[in-house]
Amino acid sequence: MKKNMPSGKLRTLIPMLAPASAFRSKLLIGFAIVSATVGAVISCQKKFSITDECILDFQLQHPDGKMFESEQVGTKITADSVFVQVTETADITSVYPKITFIGAAVWPQQNILQDFSHPCRYTVAGEDGTTRTYVVLVTKVK
Repeated sequence: MKKNMPSGKLRTLIPMLAPASAFRSKLLIGFAIVSATVGAVISCQKKFSITDECILDFQLQHPDGKMFESEQVGTKITADSVFVQVTETADITSVYPKITFIGAAVWPQQNILQDFSHPCRYTVAGEDGTTRTYVVLVTKVK
C-alpha cells in the first residue's frame, strides 16, 4: 500500500476527516480541493482505493480562459463516466476541460480544445501503469 498520494496533476488536498478506516484499502475521505487552475475550493466526498487513478472533478473552460461558472449547473462522476449539465445556451463545441485527478497523467491533455456535443473519452493513468477510462457526457438543460 502506498503511503503517499500520487503527485500527478492532483492539486492540494486539505484533509477534513481522517477516520480510523483511512488505512484500509477502501475508504471514505472528506476533503477540499484547492485548485490553482479554477481558483476555488471544491468540497467533495469520494470512495476510492488509495492506489486508484480517478477523476475527482471536471469543469469546463471557454477558449478565452473564462470558466463555465453560471453555465455549468451540475457534475456527477461515477466509476467510468462523467456527467456534466450546462445551460441550453452554452457553447460546448470548442471548450477546454479542467480535470482534477489522482494519477500520473490524463489523456487527451487538458490544453486541447474539445467538442463536447458528443461523448468524449478521457483516460487517467496511474503511477503503476494501470489506466481507467471515463466517458464524458455533456448535456444541455433548460
